[in-house]
Amino acid sequence: MRRNLFAGLLFAMAALTFFGLLLPGLSLAQDGSGLWRGIRVAPENRCSPYDRDDYRYSQSVELRIIAREGSQICSPYTNECFASRSETDIEHIIAVSEAHDSGLCAASARVRAQFASDLRNLTLASPALNRYQKVAKDAADWLPAQNRCWFANQIITVRRAYDLSIDRREANALDRVLAACEPAVEANLTPVHLVAGSGTVNARACADTACELVTRFQGGQALDVIEEVEGVAWRGDSRWLKVRHEEDEVYVHAALVRLVAPTVTPWPTSTPAPGSAPVVNPNQATTRYYVVAPTHANARSCPQTTCRIVTSFARGNEVAVLQRVSGQSVSGNSTWQAVKHGSQVVYVHGPLLSRSRPAPVSAPARQAGSRKAGSSQGQSGAAAAQPTAVPGPQFSCDCSKSCSAMASCEEARFQLNTCGCSRRDSDRDGVPCESICPGG
Repeated sequence: MRRNLFAGLLFAMAALTFFGLLLPGLSLAQDGSGLWRGIRVAPENRCSPYDRDDYRYSQSVELRIIAREGSQICSPYTNECFASRSETDIEHIIAVSEAHDSGLCAASARVRAQFASDLRNLTLASPALNRYQKVAKDAADWLPAQNRCWFANQIITVRRAYDLSIDRREANALDRVLAACEPAVEANLTPVHLVAGSGTVNARACADTACELVTRFQGGQALDVIEEVEGVAWRGDSRWLKVRHEEDEVYVHAALVRLVAPTVTPWPTSTPAPGSAPVVNPNQATTRYYVVAPTHANARSCPQTTCRIVTSFARGNEVAVLQRVSGQSVSGNSTWQAVKHGSQVVYVHGPLLSRSRPAPVSAPARQAGSRKAGSSQGQSGAAAAQPTAVPGPQFSCDCSKSCSAMASCEEARFQLNTCGCSRRDSDRDGVPCESICPGG
């Protein structure tokens, strides 16, 4: 009987192990091991036939990619820039066939089309890299030479957005990349004062909690600290920080602020909270850019159109760009440039700046463009976008103006790309006012 009991226990244990392997929900979901950074871990599965025509996109999306990158035709995979669009392919960070086998095989036609044109998953690459090196490989089999942290974060962002699964090999490969992306503390960089926590802190007219409340700073917001001063003690601590706020000086208790070492992020990985500014080291090396806006570019205190305008730069002005950051999306473009302005860091929307000096506004030049061959991802076959004109100074921003009131397609493009009037592009294909801009 004892032998039968022992045999029964072994059978029960084997059964639990067997069913645990067959039913991942029983063995994995309980301890969370079935998820990787919020993404389901599962083998690729082609649950329906793959047809590249299910993932069509318009060639005009390329103009939106270029606008997002500050009008530069560059590839983050290599940091290589190109003279014209004819030298690049539109490239899906997560290949559409990979996405199909990771969950889109069960998605609707609308979701598949949305994925194909999603700017979060689109970039540019040389035809040789796109067609013969990356092809349809995932991160387990191919990684870019440059900006791997950005690449890994984009994969995570897109997989989460579309509930795409990831296989274990790719998750392990991305873990190795992300392990090297942790911010390093560098002693030679000036520390940055950030508001601690996620709430708000009071800024007062003097170093005393009884003084007039002037404003409130958001958690994570970078402060322009002038000096540390002694004030009236709060919770036994008399340290206060004198902070520059617009044209005034305000005081924040030092215990509510933390010091961090700034890090440089060459390509954006996240969007800051409304009203906050990313951490940017003002002492790092700068790159020369020029203002290519039709008349001027506003420079703001943070990368949001609701932030205070600190100054403005006229067309053709040379500015010192510290680094690229991610901020509020304007006309589908969330790229901003952090610019050194005296001792301050100000933010200019990316498309308003370029590494090339702009042509005189009296003789606007047209952007060269041509239809080009499809990439290995399979171009849609849609007509290539028409050349985009650089608008002259006769146009002004007016988002209330209807398409029928536009003087020309040039003006419609100016309202969309420079002014951020997204209603000019109701179908989000990058082509404004299609009644007067036929074919894009």
